[in-house]
Amino acid sequence: MITEIQLNEMLNQFGSIWPSMGATMSHDQKMGYVVQLATALAENGVDNGESVREGFRKARTEGGQYLPSVPEFVRWCKVEQKEPSHVLLPRLEKIEATPEQKATFLADLAEAAKGIK
Repeated sequence: MITEIQLNEMLNQFGSIWPSMGATMSHDQKMGYVVQLATALAENGVDNGESVREGFRKARTEGGQYLPSVPEFVRWCKVEQKEPSHVLLPRLEKIEATPEQKATFLADLAEAAKGIK
């Protein structure tokens, strides 16, 4: 749960990143934005300081000249979960060939090799 102190800190950070916010939004509009932001973060399970810091990091590096929408900031706060590539690869099980299968394979290979010069 985001406290009132944290809301005010978020508002200060937004104002520092987007100075025009102070001239284009009333105090009530700014508070409404931050309250909606806090609600969206809670609804999306973004409830730790590290995730919000990540959102502000992206705001400073990827943000445009305008204040982000609430859903955009929530996306910025969600830490990317990268699954290790070895988990994505299919599980291959080694299947042993029977002696008959090995003989057939070797015969087919020998026949195919005859055509290679």
